[in-house]
Amino acid sequence: MGPDGKTADSLANDLDKNGNGILDSLEGGKTRQVVKGEGTNILLLGSDQRSGQEAATVSGARADTIMLMHIPKNGEGVYLVSIMRDSWVSIPGYGNAKVNAALNYGGISLQIETIEQLIGVKIDHVAEIDFDGFKGLTNALGGVDVQVPFAFQTGVWNFTPGTMHMDGSTALAFVRERYSFASGDYQRVRNQRAYLRGLYTTIQKQGFLGNITNFKNMVDAFSGYVKVDSGLGSGEILRIAAPVINGGSAALHMTTLPNAGPGWSYDGQSIIIINQPAVDSLTEALKADRMQDFMNTYGSD
Repeated sequence: MGPDGKTADSLANDLDKNGNGILDSLEGGKTRQVVKGEGTNILLLGSDQRSGQEAATVSGARADTIMLMHIPKNGEGVYLVSIMRDSWVSIPGYGNAKVNAALNYGGISLQIETIEQLIGVKIDHVAEIDFDGFKGLTNALGGVDVQVPFAFQTGVWNFTPGTMHMDGSTALAFVRERYSFASGDYQRVRNQRAYLRGLYTTIQKQGFLGNITNFKNMVDAFSGYVKVDSGLGSGEILRIAAPVINGGSAALHMTTLPNAGPGWSYDGQSIIIINQPAVDSLTEALKADRMQDFMNTYGSD
């Protein structure tokens, strides 16, 4: 049973009939010849697009954060795999480049196509948020409690170990910082996942998933901050989320796609080298809907 004692399908149909989809479709892409795996695969993108005066100092928009979310067909858990933004991959039509450049070269559709080519499995849905949206969403929730692993400072922000309540600007600084860490971008993606775990817990604590009215209010509140494909409306979100909303943060399984470490491109860029055996293992896990096996092999947060 879902919120309000109704079945998930019943609630989902109500939401779809009431037209509570988050946003219209993102950029359309051509039909891609990739395998449809078991379960549902959602590409989560955090773009570095800016607004106002800051926008004038940065050209284009790249994917600052790239995560693959997999929800098994049986609804048991949510699996998140971070893909390092400097991973050196083949971008269709452009040759080899950092994976996050696809968003700048060809928008959402090319970023999807690039990830699908990398993992060999179809992306079912996509959600994108930019810097302003990230801050706005965090503030709309009244802030998010995040587990900070150790003390560090960036700009005007001081982070201390333990649970820290973060507003939008503080959270953005937390998920973007990398220069304070010996492991650089590796720690940055771990911090991004720590924020997501806190976000998940905050949404649960505030009761957005407890009844249909609160759920619809959450969708309305988030609609101004997140862009999603046209198929990822309120009804589909509920269908996906219903089996796991009572699992708490323990239902989240997170890791970074294993890689072969840092290196240099032919044109002198600092890059992350793909670990092809690990990518192949991810592909097989997604096809067979056996992501827990992948996590058992390569580890998780």
